[in-house]
Amino acid sequence: MTNRTFNLLAAGLVLLALLVRVYYVLVVQVVNPLGGDAFEYVNYAKHLMRGYFGSGEVSDAYRSPGYPLTVATAMLVGGDAWPRYLLIGQAFMGAATVGLTIALARQWMPMWAALVAGLLLTLWPHHIAFTAEVLGEIELGLCLTGALLLTVLTVERKSLWLGGAAGAAWAAAYLVNPIVALLPVAIAAIHWRKDTRQAVLATLIPFILVAGLWSMRDAPGGSDRVWINLVQGSYPLYHRAYVSRNAHPEPARIMAQIDAETTVMLKDKNAGGHAMAERLASDLPASASWYASKAYLLWAWDVRISDAFGPYVHATKDSLLETVPLSLAMSITRTLNPIIFGLALLSALYALAKRAPAAGILALSFAYFTAVHMVLQAEPRYSVPYRPIELLLFVGAIAAATRWFAATRKTGWAHGSERQ
Repeated sequence: MTNRTFNLLAAGLVLLALLVRVYYVLVVQVVNPLGGDAFEYVNYAKHLMRGYFGSGEVSDAYRSPGYPLTVATAMLVGGDAWPRYLLIGQAFMGAATVGLTIALARQWMPMWAALVAGLLLTLWPHHIAFTAEVLGEIELGLCLTGALLLTVLTVERKSLWLGGAAGAAWAAAYLVNPIVALLPVAIAAIHWRKDTRQAVLATLIPFILVAGLWSMRDAPGGSDRVWINLVQGSYPLYHRAYVSRNAHPEPARIMAQIDAETTVMLKDKNAGGHAMAERLASDLPASASWYASKAYLLWAWDVRISDAFGPYVHATKDSLLETVPLSLAMSITRTLNPIIFGLALLSALYALAKRAPAAGILALSFAYFTAVHMVLQAEPRYSVPYRPIELLLFVGAIAAATRWFAATRKTGWAHGSERQ
């Protein structure tokens, strides 16, 4: 395959991704689209337009400003039609993420493998479905994939300019969701060598500056989400109880218990930590099994806090994913999902052991997000921004196996010829 052919096919995939997502958001009807977290994001955006950042009448730091700022921009540009402007904007973000994924794959994979990775993300149902949600996952995925590509290029080319751009991308990702906070620092620590030190430092400076300024903001609730997620994530029945809390007394009782423990944790970290540890220790085998299962739960298929089944957060009507050929793509990807996770995990372990530059950064990212969500909440919704990482590692494993098989066959053929 020539470079020209590859570039044309890559551009075709990006265009296909854009057309699928734009058509999806124009046709699908999301039931209660501003329910749950979406309602909070809209409140933050409206209050941003009034001059302060908060979900209520006063400023707070419970959520980060990145996605509310995007929603506020759509409101300014689109007026009453702002949801359509926002969702079409997210369609462009999703398509751009496909392009960045292909570019990232080309840093260590052959052309065909990069195109396969791009095709998988183009048709990945969660990535399409979340385009129509007023949630920050698609924007975070764009920022994260861009940051990873720029970081890989920075390490390989040792460029200060690329390092600065990577730092800006990490800062943007942090402002969408602070869960990324420690990842650029971990990557920098691993690649802190004499020949890359200046470029790595150029990455850290803008990121630390932006993250530091935001964390220094004098507003309540800055760390509350972490502690709330820590408690909620320790309850195996939390997601089910939350969804059915208004339909049955038992889920309501479980939610009341979780809320009570969360309140203790927010008021007194020592008392809350002691209560949580005591509860987990009361059935240690079950607790250990639950936390171990969360490694796959993050990458599982069905969104758990949802009004529907499958890749949806809210129930939908006229979903393009339920029509041919995307229904076929959904059936295939759902069947392959456990295999994709398994091969991505093996690929990550291999890359970390070999200390491969590009694949190693992806592997570290995969391990980082999996570990963080094992401690906090593991829910397939949260993996939507990380899916490019998983798919890249999966395709990387396939490409490596293909190379090994081809080399083995070649060696076997050569030895056979010698025996003749």
